[in-house]
Amino acid sequence: MVRALIGVLVLGLAVVCGFILWPASYERQDVIIPTPDGDLAAALILPDPGVPLKGCVVFIHGDGPLAAEAYGYYDPFWSAMSEAGYCALSWDKPGVGDSAGQWLDDSMASRAARVETAIAWLREETGLKNTQIHLISFSQGGWVAPKVMAQNPCLASWISVSSAINWQAQGQYMGRVRREEAGLSPAQIEAELDEGARLNARMTEGLSYESYVEEALARGETLDELPSRAQWGFWLRNIKSDSRADLHALTQPVLALFGDHDANVDITDTQAVFDDILADRDAPYQALVFENAEHGLLRSQTLVAYRNDWQAIKTLIALRVQGRSAFAEGVFPAILDWLDAQTEPTASSQCSM
Repeated sequence: MVRALIGVLVLGLAVVCGFILWPASYERQDVIIPTPDGDLAAALILPDPGVPLKGCVVFIHGDGPLAAEAYGYYDPFWSAMSEAGYCALSWDKPGVGDSAGQWLDDSMASRAARVETAIAWLREETGLKNTQIHLISFSQGGWVAPKVMAQNPCLASWISVSSAINWQAQGQYMGRVRREEAGLSPAQIEAELDEGARLNARMTEGLSYESYVEEALARGETLDELPSRAQWGFWLRNIKSDSRADLHALTQPVLALFGDHDANVDITDTQAVFDDILADRDAPYQALVFENAEHGLLRSQTLVAYRNDWQAIKTLIALRVQGRSAFAEGVFPAILDWLDAQTEPTASSQCSM
């Protein structure tokens, strides 16, 4: 707990220093979005002065206690979008910053409901009622965005960044990669993954936290090594997540972005499912795989993955220094070209949420 707190404090200090030394190049308004579960502290990014508004992009976080700007990761997205005429909306997760609640109390369905509340606020309270709205999701947000899109056909398009399909399969894939990186033998890897699969099966049946802890302690594990009750509850609520049913319900355009060095998500599996479900619809669909790019589409040969707090800090500082050039070549042109292609000024005038 103390180590985690120190990591968060150091990470926060690094981010603050980064913003002082390399200030943002866009206009940001800090706003409050009322929701049934409490207020959300949010950031509304506006287009550059003199640039006509084309649309707005709502950001959907991946996993973890993320602030509105994802500790600087979103900055290059926001600057690119504001220059091109797009506003952006993002918020501190519940329990992060000034947002009420606790993000570990969420399910993917409750996260989707929060996105819908934010979109309704955006339409009604900012004068953007007739502006086209797009979603962009990152990682775990890929289980959230299609729920929102399926329930709101007036949304213009969805940009998926490094989505997975099945919660348990994604965990198994990431677990295998991590164990291979740690140098475990094939036999050790298979044994540990089999044990993980058995635990997943019990969790889908509602294995209690008390039973899990009792069994772990009996195996010689310590409490410090175990997830908290809140983390366990989050996993238990979401372990059955699978996006296929929501993908089948989509009628809007979809852009899927992947990095070929993704150590978190099996991009071959995701793209195969996306292609199978989305390619033959009437709506546009495109899948792009960027070379030498990791899970966040950052250049894998120069930026390290988030394996620990210090690596995360180094990566975020590099983001502040390098900006868009920290990402794989072509990421931002692909996003902006997609948004422009899907943006029709009068298309959303008859849509409301």
